[in-house]
Amino acid sequence: MNYGKIAYLKTLDLEQRLGGISPTAEQGFLCSEYSYDAYNRTFTNFHEIDYDGLAIRATSNVCLQSKIRINATVNELVKIKVIVNENEIGYFDQMLIVGDNDVFVNKTYMPDESGNVDFKIVLESGENEKTIKSVNTIFLGVGGANATEEIELRALKTSTGLCVSYILGNKLFIANPSIDDFSELSFTMHMEALSHSIIEREEKGVKKLQICYVDNENNLKICDFDGKNEILLDTSVTKVFAKNTPISCDDDFIVCYIKNGRAKYITFAENIVASPRELPLPLGEYIDVGIVNSDDDYIYCLVTNSSGANFILKSILEVSTGKFVESVKLDASMVCVKYYYLPFLEEKTLEHVCVHANVGLSYYMAFNNLDKKPFVDRLNVNCALKSEIYDCTPVVVDKPVLFGVRINMLDSNPETCVTYTDDAATLEPAYMDFDADRFIDSGWLDRWPFNSIKPCILSKSGDVVGYLDPNDYSKFIDGSSADIYTAGENDVMIEIPKIKYNFDMVDDNTIDVKITNREDLDYSVRAHTFKGTVCDKIYVAAYHSKWVSSGESVSPYRPYSVSGTEDRTIYLPGVKLDRIKTISYSRKLEGYEHMPHNVYIMLQCLYLIMFRNLNSQKSLGEGLYGKSVLDNSGLLDKKGMYYGKNVQHAIKIFGIENLYGNGACFLPGMAVDVQFNVYALDPMSDLDYTYKGSTSEYPKIFKTSAQGTNYPTRMKAFNEVGFIIDAKGGSKETYFCDKSTLRVLQTGFRIAGRSTDDDTGIFALVDGDACDTTDCINRLVYFDRRSTK
Repeated sequence: MNYGKIAYLKTLDLEQRLGGISPTAEQGFLCSEYSYDAYNRTFTNFHEIDYDGLAIRATSNVCLQSKIRINATVNELVKIKVIVNENEIGYFDQMLIVGDNDVFVNKTYMPDESGNVDFKIVLESGENEKTIKSVNTIFLGVGGANATEEIELRALKTSTGLCVSYILGNKLFIANPSIDDFSELSFTMHMEALSHSIIEREEKGVKKLQICYVDNENNLKICDFDGKNEILLDTSVTKVFAKNTPISCDDDFIVCYIKNGRAKYITFAENIVASPRELPLPLGEYIDVGIVNSDDDYIYCLVTNSSGANFILKSILEVSTGKFVESVKLDASMVCVKYYYLPFLEEKTLEHVCVHANVGLSYYMAFNNLDKKPFVDRLNVNCALKSEIYDCTPVVVDKPVLFGVRINMLDSNPETCVTYTDDAATLEPAYMDFDADRFIDSGWLDRWPFNSIKPCILSKSGDVVGYLDPNDYSKFIDGSSADIYTAGENDVMIEIPKIKYNFDMVDDNTIDVKITNREDLDYSVRAHTFKGTVCDKIYVAAYHSKWVSSGESVSPYRPYSVSGTEDRTIYLPGVKLDRIKTISYSRKLEGYEHMPHNVYIMLQCLYLIMFRNLNSQKSLGEGLYGKSVLDNSGLLDKKGMYYGKNVQHAIKIFGIENLYGNGACFLPGMAVDVQFNVYALDPMSDLDYTYKGSTSEYPKIFKTSAQGTNYPTRMKAFNEVGFIIDAKGGSKETYFCDKSTLRVLQTGFRIAGRSTDDDTGIFALVDGDACDTTDCINRLVYFDRRSTK
């Protein structure tokens, strides 16, 4: 029995009896189901089930019904409270008996205003041990991360079995195309798409699958199943449906689609693509299209008008006759509902869905003349749905991309001087909406590499203990508690996939910055290179290092990346670069390093691609600077992966807390000699980043001149050393907006943030030879040399 559907009907009846709104599409009715059939939480006197971030509308009844199955070891009274935004709105008692008990919670709530609310169900009882085995909850009138969503589902019987696919959130998921049983469906994310259809065609005696799809820029394309041999068919397309033609037809298959509200089609014969033609339909805006087979002689096109009217054309390969069918019996594609497990409400990369669908048959009526008023009743499809939940972790297939920006240093405006190039040319930048206190990602979080940057717990040996909830680091993605506070065996780290970046000095006033995952581009992988090994993944500490010491000398100090409320003990005064390497890493494997300059260069590139702005303080947040006492770590654990304010405040970017500000983070790996020659350590060598040797062991990059401390108007940019000040005279509001320092006889950089600094930002780099004050800090990086291919 699918409890969710029964709960929905019961709650619907409850809501109607209480005089609430009826669930009509016109009113934008919302429903959210939270089902977790293996909750398995044991508690004694207290347990809290939290439904955080639900979106509600003002003056609309919210109806809650939940079934909580509890196994009791003794007969005991349990008290149940419903809490909304810390206010109790309902109270229930139920006597538990030994064994399994079903506790039902029903409550209606009228909100004062729209917005997000925090619903909780709190259970209180005696000291005896009890286990919550399952939680199934329905909210009527509420939308959230777990709101039911319509998905575009397709199914195709192939020569080897069954190919089932669906689109959800602009992502195309496909099950194994060779299965022959719905119960064995295992979906994996295949590509990004807005609409799609899959066909099987024969080419030179070989059967192969092809995908017709609409990409995120509304381009209609067709390609082989593996993405090769892609052809652009049309633009400004919203929906597509493809179908093989009958045996009696000379064409191989047909593609119908919606372009600018009109229905069109293209036929394919062998490798010949016919020109697009429009279907002869009455004037109006059309929103959906489908193709169905009735027998071996005809195919039918079903087109839906924005008014809800449905038109059917028989044998659309001969639509010049303008014939309509009066009565047709046929099957149809369907829309199904997808549910998430309770602990995975925010983790959309883990899919948990299994759909069994029996699509009923319906009769469709249409007039036989285009001059008559069309039939406007909605399409009636009878579907019997059975939804089951199972674990399925899709493999994210990252489409090869090249994202770039061009910086015009003749333009002093830090926002307009940066423009998108290559695959980013039509995209919009992310930014922090300070007024709404909300990060606007503009779609970047769903794109490589940002969709693969994840917070996790990393063991001292470099193994991922578990991935964290990106919106609450104190929990794993399955909802269980994560210890992010104890300095010991583990660290809180951010996993970053291999990213290739490139700086190109187009001329003295123009810099191109690009990142890619394309194998054909020979871009720099220095950020993921350690002692001659290029790593598939690196791990950057989520927090500035906490240091644990048993004495006053340097050697027993060990760095950790943990969240906490206590003040952090940082370097002792006078710790020079050549002594940092003496700090013990005895509890960790080789691969842990102080954050190298190369890694920070890569993070600067990621910032430019995502935010398209030289002023990080305006696009993300001011950061903390000029403070005599550092802020505690972990204050942004529940603020998502990106956060900031337009006042002096902690910031978070790529899941990293205070990447700039709140202490000066030291960046080893480069040096400047007395002749102003700039050197960078080659990560292909076997030297530690903290090694301080002769500059002859550091490859020379270029020769510059001393600039002191200034706001730059022009920078030089190189893959080995990133941005280096080249001309001064800017300000906090113009050009690169952050102070930069370059002097001779220095052996590294630090990110501005000491108590003596009066400004900071993503480009605020200061040269430095030592962590010589207590507000100099460090950030761990782990190079996973075992993960290389």
